[in-house]
Amino acid sequence: MAHFDEFSMFFVGSRYHVICLSETWLNPKIPDSMIRLPGYYLVRNDRVERQGGGVALYIQDSIRSKALRRSSVDAQLRKPEFLMAEIIVQNACSLLLAVVYRPPNCGYLSECLNTFTDLQTAYRHSLIFGDFNADMNVDTFDSAQIRSFVISTGMYLVPYGSTHHLKNSSTFLDLCIIDDAGKLINSDKKAVPFLSAHDLIEIIYNIKIERRFERLVLCRDFKNFQEQDFCTEVSQIDWTDLMTSECIDYKVQILNDKLLECLDRHAPLKQIRFSNLPAPWLSDEIRGAMRERDAVRKIWRRNRNVASHDRFKALRNKVQSLIRTAKKTYYLAIFGRKNDPATTWNKLRHLGLIKAKDPSRRLACSPDELNAFFAGTGRSINEETQQLITLRTLCNDFDDGKFFFKYVSPDTVRKSLARIKSNAIGTDGISSRLISMTLPYVMPILENIFNYSLMHGTVPIIWKSAIITPIPKVGQPTEAQHYRPISILPFLSKVLERIVSDQLIDYLTENDLLDPCQFAYRRNSSTQTCMIRLLDDVRRAADSRRVTISVFFDFSKAFDRVNPSVLIEKLQCMGLSNTALQWMVSYLSDRTQAVRDGSEGVTSSLKHITAGVPQGSVLGPLLYALYVSDIAGALNHCKYNLYADDLQIYLHKEPSSLRNGIQEVNEDITSIVRWANQNGLMLNSAKTQAIIFGTARYINTIEYDRLPDISIDGTAVQLSTCVKYLGVTITSTLSWNLHVERVVKNVRTKLYQLKLTKHMLPKELKISLINSLILPHLDYCSAAFTDITDQLNTQLYRALNACIKFAFDARRDEHVTPYYQELRWLKINARRKYFVGCLLFNIIRTKQPSLLYNGFTFKNLTTSRTTRAPDGLLTQPLCRTEIWARSFTSTASKLWNGLTPDMRSAESGESFKHELYARLLNSAAS
Repeated sequence: MAHFDEFSMFFVGSRYHVICLSETWLNPKIPDSMIRLPGYYLVRNDRVERQGGGVALYIQDSIRSKALRRSSVDAQLRKPEFLMAEIIVQNACSLLLAVVYRPPNCGYLSECLNTFTDLQTAYRHSLIFGDFNADMNVDTFDSAQIRSFVISTGMYLVPYGSTHHLKNSSTFLDLCIIDDAGKLINSDKKAVPFLSAHDLIEIIYNIKIERRFERLVLCRDFKNFQEQDFCTEVSQIDWTDLMTSECIDYKVQILNDKLLECLDRHAPLKQIRFSNLPAPWLSDEIRGAMRERDAVRKIWRRNRNVASHDRFKALRNKVQSLIRTAKKTYYLAIFGRKNDPATTWNKLRHLGLIKAKDPSRRLACSPDELNAFFAGTGRSINEETQQLITLRTLCNDFDDGKFFFKYVSPDTVRKSLARIKSNAIGTDGISSRLISMTLPYVMPILENIFNYSLMHGTVPIIWKSAIITPIPKVGQPTEAQHYRPISILPFLSKVLERIVSDQLIDYLTENDLLDPCQFAYRRNSSTQTCMIRLLDDVRRAADSRRVTISVFFDFSKAFDRVNPSVLIEKLQCMGLSNTALQWMVSYLSDRTQAVRDGSEGVTSSLKHITAGVPQGSVLGPLLYALYVSDIAGALNHCKYNLYADDLQIYLHKEPSSLRNGIQEVNEDITSIVRWANQNGLMLNSAKTQAIIFGTARYINTIEYDRLPDISIDGTAVQLSTCVKYLGVTITSTLSWNLHVERVVKNVRTKLYQLKLTKHMLPKELKISLINSLILPHLDYCSAAFTDITDQLNTQLYRALNACIKFAFDARRDEHVTPYYQELRWLKINARRKYFVGCLLFNIIRTKQPSLLYNGFTFKNLTTSRTTRAPDGLLTQPLCRTEIWARSFTSTASKLWNGLTPDMRSAESGESFKHELYARLLNSAAS
């Protein structure tokens, strides 16, 4: 990390296709974003639990690769570290490449070499690079072992001579072994004094690949853009043809053509070539000092003079100090100014503190292959359904009880526009910025198009065409299933979807048609409320001396498998009018998509989508939630929770009735499998988890071997001792030690990354980064952990203390309470009480989620009559055990009753939050 600036400057723009690194000194806490080399992607194998070591490969974006073998370094046993990868170039040649680091006096070299030999048989080309710490200039056991390997495999050791230079000696430690000397076009070694005492060794190997081209991006040139002139021209456009047209597609085409034609005159499209400037703080003075350092090193190499070596070391340290000071000055100058947040976060991405999407990263598959994979599931709307809805729409089906679209007013359009935060541009080329600038002049046009679409039950074709951005689900994707498709839809289509979604939700809420067990895509519901419902049910059961059998299901490509015909039938049963159903049919049918490869600027051909709801759309998630809302009909015994496509069922049973309980769970699983098949969904039994929750007293007495299997379609699901659900690790005894361990690890990792750049960050920015990057780890679902132990609470408290000491550059043994007071931050316990209180106030005020709200009962102090007045006191639930006494329901009731009447009757959530925070802060101070 200390030499990365010069490393980047040396290699960016170089001709190297692959850069092999041995002894990287990287560890898993350092993300790829902090060591990103423009034009390359990184494959790495870090040393864990001990300092030093590690191997890695930087591979040019135009080349695909696949990691084949990685060494697993035993912390107690020193072994060679290696990374073996398949390098795939454009002409379909595959090369086996290994990079090795063998620590000094380390055995087990034959294990590494044998692994390479086993893989080598499948490849025509093979190479090994690495630091073997065996001097090939002399005869030793280690050098003899390497020579024996080279001879026995018929490979060739490139004769570099000495590659490692110390003050009084030079040794041949850095090796390149290739499969055939005839394939070696050239070899060389270079001094890299900024990096280490090792020379850089290089070869040109005889495999021809295509030349890499610079990435060009087509974008608007707003350099000389005059917004007032542009808006004046837009205001003079004649929209008569649009307003009188009876074709929705023609209306949208006119709008797009005239806006873009006007925009082309004021902000024309142009191609931008990205220039990679990895270290803009490297001034001419610093570059001159680098050249002087390198010249003195050459003098020392020639004469081996002690004075020359000492001068070289002094200059090397001087250069490093100059770079560190210049980098600090550069970032402090940026962060010290009052920049807009976008500028600040953009510079933080340059530092690697915030993960940034890398558009230059090459896809593992071609865009057409990915498009075929993403679009290859399910069935389209059948003609019978489409014709039936069309015929019904022609009839007069007006009914006050059914859902009809309301007229879209300009105020509704403005609110919907404000709620769309994405700046992505869809296939129509219309951006959110363009609409925002011209809104006063195009508002009547948008009003006309939106209302025409809803009243006539038709969606413009161009608004149903999506650009798919493949998002990797794993660190190094190699296959199509390693990507998740995210749809980039036209901006105006998302505005219309927001209008439809809001009207539909209002209708479903008024008629109580939303599934109360679905916690996603609903106001006042979240992963936290879903988690609280599960945990409090488990705690209540434990209070009644029962255990809970729970199964967590995984659906494969759930959103993509929605059957549109079945969805339309379900929407019809919910009371949507024929006109609304016709609009839904138009929305779901004739959709197309194309996958875009950002690294090469290539887009696949358009492909028709036969099923599913688009991921990345506004309306799609709501439609999926409605699609699975009848899951309750498949269950006869179990309760359930849904969060999007995460389904969890659970059943409370006495420990003596566990066998019977598992049988009932299996009956419901069979029903769920049948329901999934009927709806075209697919359960992934390999990722399904099962667990039994309860108190340690009952869980420890369960004889798991004697219990019948929980099975899905004949596949047994093993009972686990812990599960990860909605980002929370839950153990069978509701112990939070594993979850706290993971949270503390995440906090320490992020804090470690911040500390690498702490000298470049002012105090105010450090505090802002802690708020944005670290506190969410501590606060996530914290209202659900009301039964956390003092020991685990202390671990979280220490993690937060470490953050505060980092912000103020405080000593490790320094007391942190004054810093808490200066920041007006709550400590861990008080923070949890704050979130519990805010959540309870919101539950009482909105009566949502209803499953949690119904768990509370208000009492009137003067009468025995039960009320639901928000300023009243809550009835404290009867608790037989400590596990229920520390539940959310019990803890929140106790907290609520301890508040003043004025706080309980606060007029808004904001005022309640402010008063509760001040109360908790004052309690901590006193």
